[in-house]
Amino acid sequence: MPAADPARDIAYRGFRFPADLGLGTADGVVAGTGGLTVGEATGRQEHTDPQTGVTAGYETASWTSPAVPVGFPVAEIVPSWTGDTPTGGWLRIELRGWVGKQAGTDWYDLGHWAADESTLHRSSVPGQAGAGARVAVDTLVVADTAVTGWQLRVTLFRRASFSGAVSANLLSIMGFNGLLVVVSQFLQLVLGLSPMDAGLVLLPGLVASVVAGLLAVKLIRWVRPSVLIGGSFLLAALGYLLASRVGTDPTVTTIAVAFVVMALGVGLAETLTNDEIVASVPPEKAGSASAVSETAYELGATLGVAVLG
Repeated sequence: MPAADPARDIAYRGFRFPADLGLGTADGVVAGTGGLTVGEATGRQEHTDPQTGVTAGYETASWTSPAVPVGFPVAEIVPSWTGDTPTGGWLRIELRGWVGKQAGTDWYDLGHWAADESTLHRSSVPGQAGAGARVAVDTLVVADTAVTGWQLRVTLFRRASFSGAVSANLLSIMGFNGLLVVVSQFLQLVLGLSPMDAGLVLLPGLVASVVAGLLAVKLIRWVRPSVLIGGSFLLAALGYLLASRVGTDPTVTTIAVAFVVMALGVGLAETLTNDEIVASVPPEKAGSASAVSETAYELGATLGVAVLG
């Protein structure tokens, strides 16, 4: 129980890291002597700076405090913090009221903060009001007299990885083109198919890559990009395995199935990595990032033919 002033009903509760990390719930953050930092990002969000209109993509991780009872009805909750942020990083503070053993209000956004304004203009979020509470600049004003506690959540934001996305983009198309050259030659030179028939065998795989790209837009709402991209490489590896290991000699059917599996993985990877590459840089550099993405694609396609084909 935090200390309270019985005359004024004021209570204070602070958290210090790394000592207090285990009191709450860590989701991707790690704690050191310098405080909380992003360990492994567990989410991805786009944010638009309300003052500049600039939108950028960020990886996120968070820490949620335990519920803090104060021993009297809460009227106002004011958060404060000490922090530092690297270039491209910022943090968000959220609060909610607590009643007994359950949440008494929704989460309310109490501020977006960065050490300097080159990444983000510090701001509060206006217009937040519910049945039991509202936000007044940087204060959560509670109207529900049943609320006798609070809970805090801090979310750390960092720019999405650029170099990792470029590498994944290159490797995925390298694997795809390598297999495409091999199976095209096998279908025509070994199985004796005409170029048209060989193309029809591979057509389902090309359709699968398009479908996977469309599904990626939906899946990213529930699954982290890093997990989806990792899964896409597993699908690509499985495609190679099917092409090389199923049966004594690969048949038209096994080639078609292997190419579909491979194409599903590449469709996911290309869609997600292209998005990560462009979203990880400031808008004024989006054109350059797109050019880097295209260069990685072309280089990967060339290496796929030269090395794997």
